[in-house]
Amino acid sequence: GLARERAPSLPALPATLSKATAMLSHARTLTIEWGDCDPAGIVFYPRYLAMFNASTDAMLQAAGINASALFKRHQAIGWPMVDTHASFSLPTAYGDQVRICSSVVEVARTRFHIRHQLYAEDGRLGVNCLDQRVWAVAHPQRPGELERARLPDDRRQAPTSQGPTRW
Repeated sequence: GLARERAPSLPALPATLSKATAMLSHARTLTIEWGDCDPAGIVFYPRYLAMFNASTDAMLQAAGINASALFKRHQAIGWPMVDTHASFSLPTAYGDQVRICSSVVEVARTRFHIRHQLYAEDGRLGVNCLDQRVWAVAHPQRPGELERARLPDDRRQAPTSQGPTRW
C-alpha cells in the first residue's frame, strides 16, 4: 500500500509530460509544529494543504521564479488552487520531522497540476496529494471576480529542474 513507499532521493519525484519533458520538482524538510495539530495530537488535515501551498512557493522560488514579477508582467492575479485530491495513510504529530516532495506533473492551456507527497522520517508515505491550479486574471466585466485564462504561450512549456526555467 501507500504506507510502504519510500522517500526518493533528490532531485525529488521527476515527472514527465507526454512529450517526455522533465518537470520541476523540489523537496524540503520541516518539523510539525504544535499549531498544526488537533486535540488528538495529530496534524489537522487542512494544515497539510497549507504546508503543500508553502511547498509550491518554495519549489518555484528555488527555480528562480519571482511570482510577483511574473504576475505583474502578465497582468495576472495568481495561480489559485481550484481542485485537490489527497489520501492520508499515516498520521504525523507535533515534533515529527517530515519531508515534502513537490513536483509539477502537468501543464495545460489554463492550468497545471502539482503532486505533493509527505514522507515520515522513516521514509513511509503519509500523505499523497494532487492539486490543480489555474492561471487567474481579473474578470473584465465583473470587478472583484477572477476568471481562468490561457497561460502565456511563453509559460506553457513546463518548467524543469535542470537549467534555467522560462517561468
